[in-house]
Amino acid sequence: MKFKKILLSTPLISLISLSAFSCANYQNSQELEKYIDHKFDIATNISNNEKIQSDEIKEKLLDLVFKNDEVKKIEFLNSQKQDSIIEEKFKNALKIINPFLKQKENIIKEISKLNDDLKKYLFLQAKFQNEIMETNKLIQEKNNELKLIQGEFEKYAQEISLLISQNWYWFFNNLEKFNFSSYKYISSDLLKKVVDKEGNILADFQNIVTNSYINKVNSLEPAKDFSLTTNYLSSLVYGEESAELGDSAAYYLLVDKIVFRIIINKINSENSSLEIEPLIWYFENLKAPTISLKFISSIYHYAFIHSYSSGYKQFIDDMVVKQRYGEPSAILPIIKEKNEI
Repeated sequence: MKFKKILLSTPLISLISLSAFSCANYQNSQELEKYIDHKFDIATNISNNEKIQSDEIKEKLLDLVFKNDEVKKIEFLNSQKQDSIIEEKFKNALKIINPFLKQKENIIKEISKLNDDLKKYLFLQAKFQNEIMETNKLIQEKNNELKLIQGEFEKYAQEISLLISQNWYWFFNNLEKFNFSSYKYISSDLLKKVVDKEGNILADFQNIVTNSYINKVNSLEPAKDFSLTTNYLSSLVYGEESAELGDSAAYYLLVDKIVFRIIINKINSENSSLEIEPLIWYFENLKAPTISLKFISSIYHYAFIHSYSSGYKQFIDDMVVKQRYGEPSAILPIIKEKNEI
């Protein structure tokens, strides 16, 4: 987030003559500088604090992977300085998915137009009942078209997560070089587990998951594509499910409104490795002041790993509604073209 610099010592300006901006005033500006207390430079301080915190998170991840092995650590960090080589790998991965991204973009435009038409018809429901039915049918057809290409996005998510895992330090230092594109809502994965082949909700979940909720999720427009304005990492939290992962540990990383799930494999050995999971969460409609990673960890633990009804309640009732996080979507990192950077 960008802030304008705020100087709280502006009354001092009236003490100096600023009648003309000439070379002679350069000395005056230097004199004035002596009286300005830069602890009040809000933007600078916030930016510095964010950078310090972000650097500490990256150091923590390095320590988790390399422990005291400085040789391997330096070797890895040197490999992460090869910008052009790493960027080329991401660009090669993008070639496979690009046609489907364009197809998705066109479908979303059509859905958006249909939704605009639907709003007009709903204003006079009695008059436009047939139009409402037809428009809803067309929207469903377009959503089905999106589902047909979703498999391609799932494949790309797997491939790009492997590439990020191999180059995670470079990736987290170059987040501004990526666009992020939504391809499904996180809840779609959860709902598949609690609905049978006939579309009936399993008995244990009928008090939590409703047909109206399923229909609402299915009719949601995909989250808008976006990019980040900084490379700062916000926070890192140890996942509560780690106790059940044997020689691995889960961590949750927050970057703006994005949550990455990170697995440190062989955490107790000298040959640890870091893995970024393919499912990256994005809270486009977040209304809460911040995202609790401990809360996300609890939801992942009980809903995604164990499929407990309590975990589903945490997701649907507590996270989406009560905590005002909104429905999270799954996103794909897409490296920008040169003209976008």
